[in-house]
Amino acid sequence: MRTPGVGTDSFAPYTPGHQRTPVAVGQQDPWRGHFVPLDGLRGLAILLVLLLHFTTDMAFPDGSLASGLRATFQIGWIGVDLFFVLSGFLITGILVDNKGSGRYFSTFYARRGLRILPVYFLAVFAAFHLLPRFFQDFDTGGAPTEAAFWLFLTNFRELPYQLGRTVGHFWSLAIEEQFYLVWPLVIWWCGRERALFVCTACATAALVFRCAA
Repeated sequence: MRTPGVGTDSFAPYTPGHQRTPVAVGQQDPWRGHFVPLDGLRGLAILLVLLLHFTTDMAFPDGSLASGLRATFQIGWIGVDLFFVLSGFLITGILVDNKGSGRYFSTFYARRGLRILPVYFLAVFAAFHLLPRFFQDFDTGGAPTEAAFWLFLTNFRELPYQLGRTVGHFWSLAIEEQFYLVWPLVIWWCGRERALFVCTACATAALVFRCAA
């Protein structure tokens, strides 16, 4: 994963073995490094989520070793939160590196859109318009639920059981897209100190709201 840098107009991705060109003292140039430990942390997050989903529906006798392991693996929800943190770190680095560029918004949204939207919209179309044709009892929840998927608002809506088992995990992508809408504006508008203040305020508010909930 890349680390946040400081202003540049370059949108070139990091490539292993990249050699930096020496620059004059005081010239700003982002360090496009690769944090191998963060790759390992991402792998750990994947493992936590997989263990959670693989064991959630399993039933074991109370007090057995398998039951204890299943209970332990339920902490795997932390892996999703860890993904959010890593994604926020990566996206913020990209935004800071390209702040001041004339292509700041257009390039960011074009890259995010091409990476996510085609496959996502195809999956949503299949879930709501193809699967019901093959499985007559497949409950999609109707037009309001479908609209929530198209508008990336599924994290605010309860899903029917079958639909939830099929594309229910898209709630995390909805949060990611909401983050994409807001955070580029924050980084574009804020300086370093103000951005740090916003991050601290958001983290504090999130903790307060979660405790209240």
